[in-house]
Formats: sequence, C-alpha cells, structure tokens
Amino acid sequence: MPLASPSSVEVPPEQALLAVDMQGYSQIPEAKMAPVRSDLDDVLTNVLSHVGLQDPRDRLGAFKDTGDGAIFVMPAKDIARLVDPLLEHLHTALVRYDRERLANAPAIRLRAAVHVGPLSLPDHRGDAINEVCRLLDSQVVRAGLTVAWEHRGGFLAAVVSEAAFRRTVRAGRTPDLDEERFLRATARVHGKTFEEPCWLFVPQMTSQALAPLISPEPLGGGGGTTAPTSSASSNSPAGAVFQFNGEMTDTTVINTVGTMRIDRRRICPCPRTEPHRKEPESACPMTVPPFRAALPTSSSLRRRERMAWLRIHRTQGVAPLKARRPLAPAGPPWQHSSCPPYRTLGWHRSR
Repeated sequence: MPLASPSSVEVPPEQALLAVDMQGYSQIPEAKMAPVRSDLDDVLTNVLSHVGLQDPRDRLGAFKDTGDGAIFVMPAKDIARLVDPLLEHLHTALVRYDRERLANAPAIRLRAAVHVGPLSLPDHRGDAINEVCRLLDSQVVRAGLTVAWEHRGGFLAAVVSEAAFRRTVRAGRTPDLDEERFLRATARVHGKTFEEPCWLFVPQMTSQALAPLISPEPLGGGGGTTAPTSSASSNSPAGAVFQFNGEMTDTTVINTVGTMRIDRRRICPCPRTEPHRKEPESACPMTVPPFRAALPTSSSLRRRERMAWLRIHRTQGVAPLKARRPLAPAGPPWQHSSCPPYRTLGWHRSR
C-alpha cells in the first residue's frame, strides 16, 4: 500500500485572516466602480499602517482581491490587532471618508470577518480561507450592517470566529474591546451547509443594544438571523401613536403597547438648524419635551391632549399652539451661550 505524501498529511501553519466586502458594490454604476474600489484600497492601506501591521501585499499569496472586497492573510501572532484596534480604526476611517467624499461618490459600507486557522501560502491550502468567506457572507453580519446603518448611521459590521475570539477578546488581548461589545450569534449562509458560532461586533453599540435588534438562533435551529417582529396580530384595532422626546412620569397606558421605539437623544430647544438640534447629551443639559400625538379617537380626547400640551409648554417657556404678541425676552439659564435669547410668547384660548 503506497504511503501518502508528507505534504498531504501535514497541517498547514496557522494564519490570521481578515476579509472585507463592500455592500451594494454591484449596484454602483460601472464608471464609478474603479474609483470607489481605489478609495477602499487606500482606506485599508492607511488603517493597516496606522495600527502597525505589515501590508500583506508584501508577502506572496497573502492578499487576494475579490472584486468588491479583499482577503488579507497575516501571521497568526497579529490576530489580536486585527480585532483591536483595527476594527474601531477601520470604522473611524470609513466615517471620515464619508464626510470628505464627493457628493456624487457612493458611500462605502463594509462587512468584515476575522478568523484564525491553518492555511498554507501561496497555494491557499486549508479550510481557513473557506471559513472566513462563509463568515463574511453569513446572515448575521449582513443583519448587523443593516442595524448599524439604520440605528447608528454606521459603516461597518464585523464578525469574529469562535477561535479568534477565544485567542483575543476572551484571552484579554484587546484592551479597548471587552466581551460586552460582542454579541454571541450563529453564522449561517443561505443555501450552504455552514453553521458555526461567532461573535458580532458593531461599532458604537453594545451587545445589550444589539440583542433586541438581532435575534440569533441556537445551533441546529435552522434558518438565519432575523430582526424581531411585533407580536400584535394583523387584525388588531389601531390605537394611539405617541412620540415623546423627553422624560415621562406618572404615565398610565390602557390596553397594550404593540411597538415601542426609544430614542434617547437630547433635543436642544434653541431655534437653530436641524443638525444643531441633534446633539449629544453633553452639549445641552436641558431637554424640553415637545409633546406630539396622533389620536384616532374622539374629539374630547383630542381636546384633553391639546390642553395637556399647553400645560406642559407653558411651564417650559415654549410657544404653545396659539401664540400672540411676543413679550420681553426671557433667556433661560440653560440655553447655549451662542444662541439668541428666547422669547416667552403670550397665548389665548382658541374658540
């Protein structure tokens, strides 16, 4: 019986892998594909240099162009830096690119996958490169990028394999990223027999914030990762729809609440442009709660709601529904130093 060749039984050396893929690249006009791909290469090159990693293009077979993305092969000792600080720096670079790009240039939103496993160069013999491609194409990272864009305006979602996570985050080799920043999930690919545990990372979001938006199924459950749906039936009667941009106290809710969305941004009440109003909590220590409601109910209930609006805003120094002549300027002590003084407006009862 002939013996197997030594190369067929030897385990290839371990390598650290980073794979990235641009979302919506095939929908970009053909004339803009080459420029945006060149911009992506520049972003990746600058980020690798900034975190102190050698450009994989200097190693034979360590770089693979996938058209709408790339696969980088690094020495296994660099696996921790592929998670921290590279992922945060990559998102920062994408935000900076979006702020400086031309108006007609498409935005760059990336999915990323980090993995470690056996792989030989330059022939790419080993399962590691197939596994990182499956992770990059999994439904969980696609859902993560959708959540990042819709809820944080983010440009990156990354998935870290279980093997890479154990050697980096759980081993304490990522000082700026702890385990609470990663959501445990299951990576599955539609139409493929691939099912592996993984860890989802979305910049600016913790695992507690991700969990209600992404519902990972247990291993063997079948299917992929989907967003949660409302438990209310389709034939339920339409109720009141409220939007509160402030704190609620002594609130009584009758019947059930089908859908609730909480936005914790503080709203500055000064009369300036909309981008100025969406400021972090540290920018304005005061929140004025504009009360808005759409009530498909009786007119008496609408009147009570309107009177509640007036009572709230009379105490806050904000113009009510019916405003008359302006009185003396009364700038509150909590207004911005650069804002013009506020005016308290008189009001009268509508007839």
